[in-house]
Amino acid sequence: MRGLRVGRARRAVAGVALVGALLAVSGCASAVDPIERLGRKAAERGKESREAATAARERAAEASREVVRPEGHDRDREPGTP
Repeated sequence: MRGLRVGRARRAVAGVALVGALLAVSGCASAVDPIERLGRKAAERGKESREAATAARERAAEASREVVRPEGHDRDREPGTP
């Protein structure tokens, strides 16, 4: 009879351990999804800021190329000569 009791106790302990492991795994899985979404949002923000910085640099470079010099002012001429 003693062998039966030990076998039942082992099965009960194994069942409780299995249920505990399944609950722990499912709890971790539900926490992973929000973390992944946060990581994805951060990556998108980083990409947007890089794109914005690149666009700003391009606009600044274009603006510096389009600088208009005042009339009558050339670099090649010496000041005071027509």
